Amino acid sequence: MRRELIFATLVMALNSSAAAIDAPIGAGVETSRRNLAGESEVRKRYEEFTAAFNRHDTDAMAAMYAPQGDHYEPDGSFAEGRAAVAAMFAAEHATGFKDATIALKINAVWMITPNVALVNGIYAVTNVHDGQGNAIAIRKGHLTSVMLLENGQWWVAASRATIPVPLPWRKSPQP
Repeated sequence: MRRELIFATLVMALNSSAAAIDAPIGAGVETSRRNLAGESEVRKRYEEFTAAFNRHDTDAMAAMYAPQGDHYEPDGSFAEGRAAVAAMFAAEHATGFKDATIALKINAVWMITPNVALVNGIYAVTNVHDGQGNAIAIRKGHLTSVMLLENGQWWVAASRATIPVPLPWRKSPQP
C-alpha cells in the first residue's frame, strides 16, 4: 500500500501545475525558483547519516527512515520498515563494516513537491572486510532515495545503494 501511495504521489506531482510546486523538476532550475530550504534540510540529513555511519551508530542511521521506509543494498539485500533497516545496519556494522567509513556526496536534490524529494549521490566505503577479516577493495557506488517531509522532518522512504558494473556490450569510457 505504501509503495502505491508513493507512486501515486509522484504521478500527481508530475501532472500538477508548476504553481503547486516550489520549482520545476530538472537540472538548471533558476536558483530563485528552487526550494533551497528543502534541499538544504535533505542534504543536512545525509550529513547526519554519514556521521552516524562513521561512528557506527546504526540506531541513528535507521532513525532517519520513515516507519515503513525501505533500503536495498548493492547485493540485493532488502529491509522494509525501520526495525528491519536497523537490524540490517547492525548486522553489517558488527561484521564487514565494523571498521568501515563512508564518504557520501549528494549530487542532486530534486524537489518533486514541497514534501517529496528525489536524492542522487555517490559514496565510497573504505575499510570493509570479508567474513575472514580480509580487506575488501573500496566500495564506490551510487545512492538514490526518495525522502518525505512529515511533521517537519525529512524521512527516507526508499533508499537504493548500487555499485556499477561494466556492461559487456558497452565500450569503456575514454580517459
